Amino acid sequence: MRVFGRSTRWLVNSSWLVLLACSSGAPERHPPRNTEPSGTGGVSGTGSGGAGGNAATSGDSGGSPAETGGTPGAGGMDPAGGSAGEGSPAGTGATSSGGSTETGAGGRRDFSYDGRGGAQVILKPEGGSAGAAPICSELSVVPKPVVPSVMIVVDNSSSMFEPRAELWDRLYTTLMDPGTGVVKALEEQVRFGFASFKGSNQPYPETDPRCAEITSVDIDLNNHAAIDAVYAELGTAWMPGLKWETPTGHAITRIAAELAEYMPDPPGPKYILLVTDGNPNTCQILDPQCGQDASVAAVQKAYELGIGTFVIGIGDIVTMNTGCVPQQMRCGVAHLQDLANAGTGQPVEAPPNEYQFQQCVTMLGGLQATYATTEEPGTAPYFTATSAEELKLAIENLLKQVASCTFDMDVEVRGRASLGQVSVGNQQVPYNDPDGWRLESNRYQVTLLGAACELFRTGEHELKISFPCDPDTGEPVAVKR
Repeated sequence: MRVFGRSTRWLVNSSWLVLLACSSGAPERHPPRNTEPSGTGGVSGTGSGGAGGNAATSGDSGGSPAETGGTPGAGGMDPAGGSAGEGSPAGTGATSSGGSTETGAGGRRDFSYDGRGGAQVILKPEGGSAGAAPICSELSVVPKPVVPSVMIVVDNSSSMFEPRAELWDRLYTTLMDPGTGVVKALEEQVRFGFASFKGSNQPYPETDPRCAEITSVDIDLNNHAAIDAVYAELGTAWMPGLKWETPTGHAITRIAAELAEYMPDPPGPKYILLVTDGNPNTCQILDPQCGQDASVAAVQKAYELGIGTFVIGIGDIVTMNTGCVPQQMRCGVAHLQDLANAGTGQPVEAPPNEYQFQQCVTMLGGLQATYATTEEPGTAPYFTATSAEELKLAIENLLKQVASCTFDMDVEVRGRASLGQVSVGNQQVPYNDPDGWRLESNRYQVTLLGAACELFRTGEHELKISFPCDPDTGEPVAVKR
């Protein structure tokens, strides 16, 4: 819509009507100005007219907008001038410190000049104050769960088959059973991939791919069938008498490098879920099993690449610690704790002093991982399982942790996040509270915490997020992305 050389926008919100008029920058030709001091349709000013003057848009005796540099219309010079009509602001290049008011059906219309020839017109109910700030509407958000990517990494060493029913078969059923398995249950919410590793019974350099045979399935949603086709075949290759090692550090290094290159659309967090039954060895030294430093270093490096690691111990690493000397290295559940800390970026307890003199360490050129010095070691949760029920519960709890309590929003928060309103079902949850919600550093993701997350995960309650206007500034707290 064009009015006297100005582009005009109408913004409507409830009973508020906002008209913004901006100069087009080009003067237009108009008939000679009516010089009558007042008349039908003339604009009554409340201050002195500027260089462009004031004029009416209707009425035979009302003035026209002045051209650039023109003299003010006579009707705009007298605060007590003629009757009010449909008025327009001063012409391009005009200045004004005044304004005008019209009262009629529906309320009062105020003309507030900006000193450059523009004007803002606000229609408000009778009795409202002039010069009110533009209206800001409360913004409701459409939250979308962030989809995590989880690479399930299964230790395929020969000890996983000793005994087979309690280790390999139990783990396979817990993960892959089409009726009760956790992969099938969560495949629409989590991008799953799969990798298994078995170490060679011959020594190789740490970076040599021959150190471990890795079988993998690419990450994707609804990936149960693809994973099952590969996983089920792995169990048929083992026979009594075979010896496959556990070079966990070597395997995690290779798997994490590939996972780091995977770019899901839309992006989401990445995790490794490691299930192992044995203390790790290195590629150069098969026994004793003293690959703890290499394993911790690999998990710490994965964390630096943006990949978290969760660990579940089953079988020998929980109960017997075969091939590991506790006085010289951190074995069994102590090693699981170290991996859990490394996988969440927490400090890792240093090994015994004797450990750094082990051949498996000296051949690598010394300790590769970073250990706590002055700070206390972390307390990240790790999981162990000695029964089918414990294993299923451990895996379910871990995967539920990564299955979306973080949500993408279709807005970016630019103001005070604390003004946001977040509710799960009918329960409003507090901002920056251990059982409430937080805004992530990217300003467009919200994460439910503690009790709020658990309540949402029941699947029985709807998440609602909204951001109002800031009551102090009148500005929107969030804007559409």
